[in-house]
Amino acid sequence: MFRSFIRWRSLVAIFVVFLLLLAGAMIAIPRSLKRRWATIEGRMAEAEISAKFLPLEAKPLSAEGNFFNHHDLIGLPLKENDPAKQKLLEAQRQKLIGLQAGLENVTLGDGSTLGRPLDFKETAKLLVEKKVLTSQPESGAEAQAIRAALESRPVLPMLIEQAKVSQHAEFIPALSKRPLPALLVALPAPHLDVISRLSKPLILHGMACVELGDFNAALNDLRALSFMSEACRRESYFITELVAITLDAQALKLVWHLLAQPTLPASALKPLRELLAKRVDPQSFYRAAKGDFAIGLQTLDHLRQHPQAWISDIAGRKASTAEAELQSNPWILDLNRCFYAELYLDHMLLPLSRLGLSGALAEAPAMQARLETRDPKWLNLDKLFAMIMIPTTEVMLRMNLYFEIQLHQALTACEIELFQRQHGHYPTALTELRNQLPLDSLTQRPFSYRLTRDARYQLWSPGHDGKDDQGHVPQETDGSAPKTTRANYLGDWTWRYTLTP
Repeated sequence: MFRSFIRWRSLVAIFVVFLLLLAGAMIAIPRSLKRRWATIEGRMAEAEISAKFLPLEAKPLSAEGNFFNHHDLIGLPLKENDPAKQKLLEAQRQKLIGLQAGLENVTLGDGSTLGRPLDFKETAKLLVEKKVLTSQPESGAEAQAIRAALESRPVLPMLIEQAKVSQHAEFIPALSKRPLPALLVALPAPHLDVISRLSKPLILHGMACVELGDFNAALNDLRALSFMSEACRRESYFITELVAITLDAQALKLVWHLLAQPTLPASALKPLRELLAKRVDPQSFYRAAKGDFAIGLQTLDHLRQHPQAWISDIAGRKASTAEAELQSNPWILDLNRCFYAELYLDHMLLPLSRLGLSGALAEAPAMQARLETRDPKWLNLDKLFAMIMIPTTEVMLRMNLYFEIQLHQALTACEIELFQRQHGHYPTALTELRNQLPLDSLTQRPFSYRLTRDARYQLWSPGHDGKDDQGHVPQETDGSAPKTTRANYLGDWTWRYTLTP
């Protein structure tokens, strides 16, 4: 009996110790998280990184001179609660989207900066099938027929006229004047789909104008595209940045078609150079990353007040039993907030601020490694929010870096072409150019350059593999344009006018 009593006393003692340890942990964990968050806030303050989204937005522009100050473009970002007003908005958007009707399968000379121009004959055949053109034009008349068909759609002339009279661009109403949801991750962006669909008609129209020798008309198409990209970037978060970079990358195909024309006069080269220079913005992705970071933190703050709904609201699905139990713990969201902020600061924001896109790209594998799940599953409690919220940043970084390098190559090409118009021949080396040239964002040195057998030239960067292949671009086995932004791409990032040097 005495032994039984001792055994029970031991069990009670163990149980009491367990309860004390548990109570201590419940007190210690919140305190530890509070100290951890204070350290994070100190790092953010030192790097001048805000936890609030709206202060990141640029000061609203005046309506005068705004590209989007037109009755067909005002109100595109809105989502009306009144069904009648929402119906009118949808009709307005459909009118704009209609400009792309029948152009969905047009490729716009994919790989043009690698020497693959648009095939107008094949494009015309496709447009006949889609009933954009009534019949196949005569050989050599395809560009004129495509231009006329696009200009017959009222939206295109409106966009071009707006581009001619505008000085800047911002969606109306501006982000700071729109009603924002309490859950910022659910920020509506119906205008971005419309803007994305307007780019292809403008680029195709510009390419047709280049083919016809109407370079000023093509420059107006580029201005419209530039204004749309500018408006996207003023809202500074990853979705708008992704749309902007897509617009700019598509517009570079039109830029290439202009620069590929030996007859392009200096009077067109100079405004083209000015348009491209306005697109140079090394801080754009950094601002977008800060915006997305702030959206994540404000979303977490909201969810700390409403923890019961966070899985369904963020992930768009019903929480599992285990997740429902986890989100009911008061310190789980604090744990997620700390992990999310540290991950973003360590592998995205601070590398971007110090080393630019190439520095952040070098950190992408480390970020992905920290996001990988571990066994047992409870070791991943701090990653739940980050795994949902943080996009595949490596792909976005590589896209942005490739575009930035192509933009710098296009600006360098403008200087080379201006030299040729002045001297009657191309420079044998870039050092002959008087103006300061943009650098290769990867090497921080001037681009590699050589004259080619077709009496033109080639510019190249070693690409993200860091190996200089003398401008070589490996061909795809199916004959398609090389996928230059893939992680396993091993060639150079090259600007050229023919497929062979």
